Amino acid sequence: MSVAAYREFALKVALDPRHELHLLPKVPPKVRRVLDVGCHAGHILEALHLPDDCEVFGCDVNSEALELARQYLPRATFVPGRAEALPFEDSSFDFVFSRGVVTVVDIPKALQQFNRVLKPGARLWISLHRWKDCRFAMRDASPLRAVPFSAYVALNSALFHYTGKLVRYPLNRSRITSFQTEHGMRRELENAGFGSITFSSGTYLVVEAEKVRTVIESLKNSNW
Repeated sequence: MSVAAYREFALKVALDPRHELHLLPKVPPKVRRVLDVGCHAGHILEALHLPDDCEVFGCDVNSEALELARQYLPRATFVPGRAEALPFEDSSFDFVFSRGVVTVVDIPKALQQFNRVLKPGARLWISLHRWKDCRFAMRDASPLRAVPFSAYVALNSALFHYTGKLVRYPLNRSRITSFQTEHGMRRELENAGFGSITFSSGTYLVVEAEKVRTVIESLKNSNW
């Protein structure tokens, strides 16, 4: 599916609360700076209809998607960037969200970055891929490719659940994939300086949290 076709489909889903795949982040009231990590072509930001006095930012690794996002949302700022190395200053945002992206990033590093760019007391919203969703690793691939990758995903997911560590796919070091549990995510969120952590489960598993410590404070605590 092309970037433009995916954007059209995803925007339609985002605008239709009756669709089974519909999911939008719960943006706190009166926020002034919002960041979408893994924004693709900006369809979630468009569907949110944020007020004009709210500064909107998005980052993604897909340059074609970002160019399309700029066309549809000229008031927003879209920049290339990875969740593990966000190109923004410390304490820049009132709200950060990431929909469906955590499965393909180094989660502990990404959570530290989310903490770093959030203001103290600001909120984080993430949609997760649950352990039972590992079956989707088999989708759209030949058995020759799907079987070793699925085995990797299952082992990596278990590693994250028990230890908080992740490894890259041995057959393609540019890839990292995992599925998450509440236990593993709660531990890593707390390690990254988040509190007031809540999970909600439906078609998706969603976690919300508040920045209660800085990254540096959290790292010090983890060493004590």
